[in-house]
Amino acid sequence: MRLGEVGMAFVVTRSGNSEAGTEILAWCRDQMANYKVPRAIETVDELPVNATGKVVKDGLRARVAGPAPSERRVTAGGSKAAGGS
Repeated sequence: MRLGEVGMAFVVTRSGNSEAGTEILAWCRDQMANYKVPRAIETVDELPVNATGKVVKDGLRARVAGPAPSERRVTAGGSKAAGGS
């Protein structure tokens, strides 16, 4: 049973490689404590920012709550998620 919130990472890659999430997740598992490893990684083209250049976190949360592009999300189990969870 998992208590509390579960971490998720949104990643913008320089190369535009949508498969980078798998490599990043492998790196996280190797270099980070298990409780710090994000349970899902989603590759995005760019992060939503406001007029001052700060990341709009509510926009990212809404993206997770609603239907998301399934081909870009990698879960900790190594599979690609099909939908918004």
